[in-house]
Amino acid sequence: MKRKTIVSLIVVVVVVAIIAGVMFSCCVDERTQLPTSSASGIEITVKYPDSWKGELYDLEHLRIVEGTGKKSFHQRNPLSGLIVANFWKKDNSGKTLTVEIRHNGKLVKLDSTNQPHGFVRVEYLI
Repeated sequence: MKRKTIVSLIVVVVVVAIIAGVMFSCCVDERTQLPTSSASGIEITVKYPDSWKGELYDLEHLRIVEGTGKKSFHQRNPLSGLIVANFWKKDNSGKTLTVEIRHNGKLVKLDSTNQPHGFVRVEYLI
């Protein structure tokens, strides 16, 4: 019963996140979203050998991303507030999906899962 509750909760969170992404996608300027390189600021890294999908949020932007392997996303001048990274595995393997947030190069948040179709949410308050 507990597993069903956890799975149901994950499904609800993912559905809400997808709906939010669709609703806000019309308002996001690709030129100002989490740039692809930065020496300082916020760096969000996802590590998973297979396919993953994710959402990156701050006070002004939402970005839907997907890929395979290790990938980092950067934001040079973050506003004060909450940075959120949601990532989930697109398969049912037992491999580990890891998400980390670094602020000016320092690791500030880290979480992982090895559950099939696993989901990781990492938040950092600047």
